[in-house]
Amino acid sequence: MSSSTLIAWKRMTSEEYSERSEAAHEVLGILVFFVVCTWGIMIIEQVEKKKPKLYYTIAGILTMSAGVFLGCWIFALPGANINLIKSDLVQLQHLAMAFLLITAGLCELFYLQIAHSLWLHDLWFLNLTSVGILFFKSSSSSI
Repeated sequence: MSSSTLIAWKRMTSEEYSERSEAAHEVLGILVFFVVCTWGIMIIEQVEKKKPKLYYTIAGILTMSAGVFLGCWIFALPGANINLIKSDLVQLQHLAMAFLLITAGLCELFYLQIAHSLWLHDLWFLNLTSVGILFFKSSSSSI
């Protein structure tokens, strides 16, 4: 855990924070796994010709769920408030990832609604790529 996280979240021990963080990463990992599975099925079965709306809807809902969960997790931490979150780089990164995941999920949901608008799919890609970059370069990765 970064020193800023330890200073900011005085109401939890390092072990408590680590346990909560690990649990949150497991939930997010499961949601991302199911998004990947959904896309895998779409590619293997060439869903574009069959039931694309169902699979885009599933992928969109799962992606949005990951974002909503992450955003709620931040505010569910003991003593969480906006000033504390703004002072903690790790939580700001989590908040950014939550926003990007929600936006990517919305892109999936609206992609078929707006006649296969390519710009929406490009926006979906940019949002998920940004989440990956933030996750890869996360300040908590130096723990």
